[in-house]
Amino acid sequence: MRDFLKDLYIVGATLAFREGKLIKYCLRDLKKYCDYIVVVLDNYDRKTEKVVLSYKNKYPNLFTVAYSGVGLFKGKALLKRASLKRRLNAKQDKIRGRVLEEVKKINEKRKIDLLIFPDGDEVFTKYFPKVLKAFWEMEKKKVLFLKPSTVFDSFKIMKRRTLASHAKVYKYRDDMSTTPYRFRGFYQPFKMGTGIKRKFYMVHLPFLTKKMMEFRKHYTGRTIGGGEDLWELEKDIRDMCPSEVIKTRRKPPSFTVAEYYKKKYGKNYSE
Repeated sequence: MRDFLKDLYIVGATLAFREGKLIKYCLRDLKKYCDYIVVVLDNYDRKTEKVVLSYKNKYPNLFTVAYSGVGLFKGKALLKRASLKRRLNAKQDKIRGRVLEEVKKINEKRKIDLLIFPDGDEVFTKYFPKVLKAFWEMEKKKVLFLKPSTVFDSFKIMKRRTLASHAKVYKYRDDMSTTPYRFRGFYQPFKMGTGIKRKFYMVHLPFLTKKMMEFRKHYTGRTIGGGEDLWELEKDIRDMCPSEVIKTRRKPPSFTVAEYYKKKYGKNYSE
């Protein structure tokens, strides 16, 4: 149980795709902050579905699991590089709209105060409650955009390149909509002036394991350059406050991706 904002009804929501065991990080994290959690499986694989359903079976009063049913890819289509990413981009309004449909059903039973909506490969740091409380107290701010750190092969290795800020927390409205779709998880009918941005209260995990790195290459059609900078951290990035992350990023990097790969795996990094 959380020890902050106890008088609020907080719901978490996420899309599960082909994260496999990686989705556990997101689901465990949402359990710390939320009274209820909605997971929508979209174009999923069996491994990911199994993990998600195991949480539903273990915590039946905490989880809703639904299926997007939006134009699934099967067979040869999956083999084409970046085809999965193109599908998501083309159908993002419908896919994310399915999540909001399920959330609205929860709201009909009990009014939602806050909606936390990370992707399945994202977690928050231990300082997230601090920014969540501050956001709730900002009367004129309705949407919290978060810029994540991105890890590489470990929670103690940070990449230089990361994502731009995306909308991750909403003061919930039952008329939230993904149509027409805008950008970076910023849904209708919220206006730009109602958003606020904060850095490094969240961590992006798609490069946490070698297996996920290979999948990411196929999924996006892009690779990580061997010359990209990495920082070796003194502690788990989930335990670092934003100022610590910023201070680290101002220092010279510890090594490049290629140097790290050679040191750990004893062979050259293949882009």
